Amino acid sequence: MNSYRRLLTGFTLVFASIFSIVLGNSVLIKVTSGEVCVLEVPINAKVAELMENLETITGIPLEQQLLISEGRVFGISEKLYAEEGQVFWLGTKNDSYDEEELIPKKTYPGYRNYFSLVSKGEKNDIRFILKSLSTKSLPSLLGNMKQLRHAGDRIIHLHPLRFLECVFTDEELKAYAHNVRKRGGMIWSEFFDGISDSLKDEMGIENMKDEYIHDFASIVGIEVSIIYGFILAQKWDDFIKALVIHIPRDGDTGRYDQ
Repeated sequence: MNSYRRLLTGFTLVFASIFSIVLGNSVLIKVTSGEVCVLEVPINAKVAELMENLETITGIPLEQQLLISEGRVFGISEKLYAEEGQVFWLGTKNDSYDEEELIPKKTYPGYRNYFSLVSKGEKNDIRFILKSLSTKSLPSLLGNMKQLRHAGDRIIHLHPLRFLECVFTDEELKAYAHNVRKRGGMIWSEFFDGISDSLKDEMGIENMKDEYIHDFASIVGIEVSIIYGFILAQKWDDFIKALVIHIPRDGDTGRYDQ
């Protein structure tokens, strides 16, 4: 399961099986061209049915599609048995692939591009998620599970430093992040675990370069010396806490607090 999905809606997935009997499961499709889409897949759907939908969405002819998930290439005559949140890579038979993981090279490791800025729509999704985690009760969050999940799907491609930059350069989002930390428990744990997982993923593919760290620190207004050691040591708890503690909040800091 993608780390941003875990970050944003992990606590609701405990209940997902209750609804999957009726709705099926949501899967994420990453296309080698850079497109990302979320599809509801019925239980026991056939691979051919998914490929037909993908042909309509992407324009890639069914006979040219190559569908890959978790190191496995799916045959057109198979049943899918897709799990909630499962990630698939869709390419063509002419694409080049990572021999070890059978993942299209065009989507890995460069899928989360630090130089891709957060769009207005993506920021709205982040605001919706953080505001929900900050202010809503657990029953209300459960009731908004599908909307939260889809909002998370739309931002999973963001580089984690760009995600954090979006949060810590906006007074409202900073306040929500403070509130989530104060709430603690399951909500903070899922928020933190998701961020730390995505940061760890990018460190593992050398996508947390010094230039990114210095640029991030300059943008959010924190001394790079405060966070640099935590990042190198992968002490993500200390890194996130440093952002919460040391990045100043301007104006009426209590207006979004709960």
